Amino acid sequence: MNYQLPDCIVNLASELNSVTDVTNEIVSEVMVRAGLSEDALFPYNIFNHTGAESYGRRLLYESEKFRILLMTWDPGDFTAIHNHGETEWGGVYFFGNATHRLYETEYGNLKLSRKDIFEKGQTAAVCGDLTHMMGNSGKTGFMTLHIYGSNKNLNDSLNREKVFLPEHKVLATTNGPAFLNMAETLKTEEEFYDTYTDETLIDYFELIKPYYLRNNRYDVLKTISTFEKDINAYYR
Repeated sequence: MNYQLPDCIVNLASELNSVTDVTNEIVSEVMVRAGLSEDALFPYNIFNHTGAESYGRRLLYESEKFRILLMTWDPGDFTAIHNHGETEWGGVYFFGNATHRLYETEYGNLKLSRKDIFEKGQTAAVCGDLTHMMGNSGKTGFMTLHIYGSNKNLNDSLNREKVFLPEHKVLATTNGPAFLNMAETLKTEEEFYDTYTDETLIDYFELIKPYYLRNNRYDVLKTISTFEKDINAYYR
C-alpha cells in the first residue's frame, strides 16, 4: 500500500486501533461515525479486475488486529460460498444493493438458510463461522467496505478461510480471497466436497452462471448444466 488513504479510512482505523476489545457492535458504530464516503473511496475501486477474479478486492489498511478492504462488484460479480477463517469480528458497509445468501449445515449437508438484499447505507456484522456468499444481481456496479479482525492480534485472522466451490466439487482453504473458479495458487489446501441440498445448488448455480458466461467458461457452464439436469431428473 503506497497510496494516501482518505480521511474517513484513516479515522476509522485510528478509532479501531484505540479499542482494546473490539466487538461487532463497536465495528458497526465506528463505521457509521467514520462518515464513509463513496466519492472519497471511488479512486481506489477495482471495477477493472481481471476475469480470474469474480469481484474486485483491494487491501486499504492492515494492522496486527484487523484489515480494511474495498470490494467492487460489477453486474454478475459474486463470491463463492465461504466463511472467514479465524476472524473474530468485522463488518461490511454497503454503497449499493447487494444480493446475499446465508448457509448452515444440517444433517451433514450445506443448506441455504436465508436470502437477503443488503441496501445502500446498511452495515452487516461478520465473524469467522458465518458461511455466506454475496454479489451483484443488478445492472450497475457498486462498492462495499469490509473490516476483518481479531482481538488476539492475529494479523492473519483471515487465514484458513473455507471456500466452497460446488461446480468443481471442491472445498478450498485460502488466506482471504473467496473468488469463484479459484486459482490453484490462491489455495493453501483442497479437498473433495459434494454435500449440498438440492435447493442450495439450484439457487447457487443461478447466481454464478452470469460470471462464467461473461468469461466464456463454457466448460464450467456445461458441468453446471449436467448438475442441474441430474437434480431435475431426480424429482420427476
